[in-house]
Amino acid sequence: MKGLRSTAFAAIATLGTLFVPPLMAQTDGPAYVRHVMTTVKPERVAEFESLLEERAATLSESGQQGFRNVYESVQGDLYTYLIEDPVPSIATLDEPPAAMPSLDWTRRVQEAVTAQRSVIIRAYPDLSIPAGAGTEPGLVHYRLRRNIPARTQEYYQWQANELVPAMRESGRPAWFFTGRVIAGGSPQSWISLAHVDNWASLEVNNFAETMTPAERGQMFSRGSSVLSYSEDSFFRIRPDLSFAAD
Repeated sequence: MKGLRSTAFAAIATLGTLFVPPLMAQTDGPAYVRHVMTTVKPERVAEFESLLEERAATLSESGQQGFRNVYESVQGDLYTYLIEDPVPSIATLDEPPAAMPSLDWTRRVQEAVTAQRSVIIRAYPDLSIPAGAGTEPGLVHYRLRRNIPARTQEYYQWQANELVPAMRESGRPAWFFTGRVIAGGSPQSWISLAHVDNWASLEVNNFAETMTPAERGQMFSRGSSVLSYSEDSFFRIRPDLSFAAD
């Protein structure tokens, strides 16, 4: 498919779309989402952020619908930004980006970036928890999990039957999104975003009132047994670099 083969250009164009709770942390979110992970040269961070602000303003002035969330890494790989925007359908990947950026804008982005990875994710609303009214942005826990080949369905069922129900019963996190990579990476890869109130809340056992330590340990052991790779990082939301239609 032409759109999937053009992910490098689409990633650059994506870099410019108020905070909307991450995608399927909404009850009526899109079926797919694009995640662009971009690492910037330290000396070009200010310029890169200026370009994101410029792109967001262009989208707003053009009457673009939808939204784009921008996150900045606060732990792990620094000078890294996660940009996410909705993909209404796979067919729309063949369409040119909304409010096409100028060649000069594209060149300046390319010169500021050292690495970039773009993936298309299929959303799983049944594995997600919508954000409640008045939920503050806070921090975001980004999780990348890759299951062992031929055990994708088993990992899905663990999430659907154990992990997410346990989260819902405990009432934490305030919102949670899960999706599986369908283009740009391994189809065994799952990406989740979880709300974090603050750093101190990471030391709190979210399941303390609903599960015994043994039950919690056994649950996570069952999930880990079908994984071949895990990666965790933390981001903060940057509303000043993001875009949301009125």
